Amino acid sequence: MKYLVFLFCLFAAASAFSQEVINYDQASLHLDSYVTVCGKVAQVVNKGDHSFINFGATYPNQKFVLYITRNTYGNLSYFSGKNVCATGTVINYNGKPEIVNPTEIKVIRD
Repeated sequence: MKYLVFLFCLFAAASAFSQEVINYDQASLHLDSYVTVCGKVAQVVNKGDHSFINFGATYPNQKFVLYITRNTYGNLSYFSGKNVCATGTVINYNGKPEIVNPTEIKVIRD
């Protein structure tokens, strides 16, 4: 019985700390939420001190944006054309959903 209670508590704790995983085209439905957004990168734009990773289409028709002001990921061009997941809080910027300085960006398998 103690083993079952332990497993239940472990499962409940894991569920409490997991965030929702969504496709980039659903990001506008999750404003102000801490989520993981996934999709294919259409464009990477490096502007020196900041960068944009656009999903869905190239600028100005992008559907979702990762805005990076603190690049801790190295050469962001690596992400171009790849399926990527990024975690952070989705905000609305000029009518487009975006995450500023995601806590994690990773390439996922096709």
